[in-house]
Amino acid sequence: MAIDDEGIANNFERALRRQIARLEAFAAELIVELDTDEGRLETTRQNLERSVLMRQRLTDELNRLGFQSTVRTLYSELADELEREADGDSEQLAISESALAAFASNMTRNLDNAWFTMTGRIQEIVEAAMLTNAPINDLVQGLAGPGRASIQLTADLNAEFSQWLNWASSAVETALASMVRQIQLIEASEAGVRYFIYQGTTISTTRPFCRLMQGVVVRAEDLAAIDNDPAYSNIRKLRDKDGRQPPVIPSLGGWRCRHRLIATSLRDAREDGRKIFQFDGDELNREAAAML
Repeated sequence: MAIDDEGIANNFERALRRQIARLEAFAAELIVELDTDEGRLETTRQNLERSVLMRQRLTDELNRLGFQSTVRTLYSELADELEREADGDSEQLAISESALAAFASNMTRNLDNAWFTMTGRIQEIVEAAMLTNAPINDLVQGLAGPGRASIQLTADLNAEFSQWLNWASSAVETALASMVRQIQLIEASEAGVRYFIYQGTTISTTRPFCRLMQGVVVRAEDLAAIDNDPAYSNIRKLRDKDGRQPPVIPSLGGWRCRHRLIATSLRDAREDGRKIFQFDGDELNREAAAML
C-alpha cells in the first residue's frame, strides 16, 4: 500500500502548530485577567473560579481556531488516499473503510484524553500559583513588541502546550502508519501470505530494536510474541528502552516508527539467507540482551 501517510501527518502537524501558537497567546491573556496585588496573584474566590474555567475556555478557543476542522481534514485526506489506492477494488475498499473507522474512533479518544490531561495540568499550575500568592510573572512574561507591549507564557506553561503538540503529532503519525500496516496484514492474510521482512531505512536515530529486527523475517504471531512471551523478554526490554511503546502489532518499533512489513515466503527467506524469527528468535533475544 502506497498511501502518503507521512504527508498527511505533516499537514496535520503544521495546522496544529499554527493553532497552538495562537492558543498560547490566549492562555497568557487568561492569566493576565487574574486579580493581583503588587504583582502577586490573590487567593480569592474569583481567581479560583477563573482558574477552574480556564480548561473549558482553552477548549472553546481551540475549537474556535479550527481544531475540529483540522481533524476532519485529516480523516478526509486519508479517506481520499485509501479510495485512490483501492482503485475500484470493492474488497480492498471495504477493508480500508473499516480500518479508517477504527482509526477515527481511536484518534478522537486519544486526542481528547491527552488534551484534557494537558489542560488539567495547566489548571493545577495556575491554581497552585494563586493559592501561594506567587508572582504573576512566574506564569507570564511581558515582551516588547513592535510599537506595543505583548505577553507570552513562561517556560513551564509553554512546555505543557509543546508537549501536547508533540504528543498529538506523534500519535497521529504512529496511528496512520499502524493503520496502513493493519490493512496490509489483513490483505496479506486473505491472500495466504504469512511471512514478512521487517524492512526500512537505518539512520542515526533508528531505535536499537529496529536495528536488531532490520531484515528479519517475521510472522504476525512472532511480533505478538515479542509483546507477550517471556522467552523474548530481552527483545521487549530493548524495544521499551526509551519508554513504554504501543503494541508491536501494528506499530512495530513504536512511536513514529517508519519501518514496513514486506511480504515474502519462507523459501525466499531461506534462499536469501535471512534470519527467520520463527527459528532464530532465541538468538535474537540473546543479541538484544547484549544491546541493553
